[in-house]
Formats: sequence, C-alpha cells, structure tokens
Amino acid sequence: MDPSLIPLAGGEVHGFRTLADGSIVLFDRKMLRNFRKDGYNWKKKKDGKTVQEAHEKLKIGNEERIHVYYARGEDDPNFYRRCYWLLDKKLEHIVLVHYRQTLEEEHTSSNFEDSRFMIV
Repeated sequence: MDPSLIPLAGGEVHGFRTLADGSIVLFDRKMLRNFRKDGYNWKKKKDGKTVQEAHEKLKIGNEERIHVYYARGEDDPNFYRRCYWLLDKKLEHIVLVHYRQTLEEEHTSSNFEDSRFMIV
C-alpha cells in the first residue's frame, strides 16, 4: 500500500491530491469512518465549517437502492466528488468515491479505461 494513503491517527486520509480526473476509490466505512476528509477544499455551507453536500437516494425501479453525496470544489467549481453506497444493511459499509473534473462549456464522457481504481 502507498504510505501516503495510510490514514493518520485523526482519521484523515492523505495522498488523494495526486488522483487523476475520473479516479474511483473504494472505502470500507467500518475501517475508515472519515473517508470524506480527503484533503480537498470542498464548498462550505454558510457556517463556513460544514461541507455543502447534496444528499440523494437513487431508485432502481420504484425502490430506493443507492445513497449519493455530491460535493463541489471550493477552489475549482468544476471539480466534484460523488460518494455512493447501497442501501442494503449487508453492503452499506462499502463506499465508492468518484472524483471528477468537468468543463462546463464542453460535454464529454469519461473513458472508463482512463479511470484509476484503488481499494483502501
């Protein structure tokens, strides 16, 4: 394992600033509760402390099955983080985090082969 990705005593994850656009990281929330403390500067709520996140539940058919948190970069409003996990008690501890850089004026799709995967 890359030592720059080992959680520190405070539970913060470091080393993610080197991830490329489209990077996907898997976390086990039982092992690392503070997986969202990734070192990036995310847009804050009016209180200036709490990250401004949109929370959604995605449906498959008519049933809510996936929980999603969306955050936008403070320094770069075209940089996003999306956190996904299943609404299934057996699997809800596994979180997929997707970091994405977008260009508002261009509508391009990510090439799956360009994504980098990491399991933490």
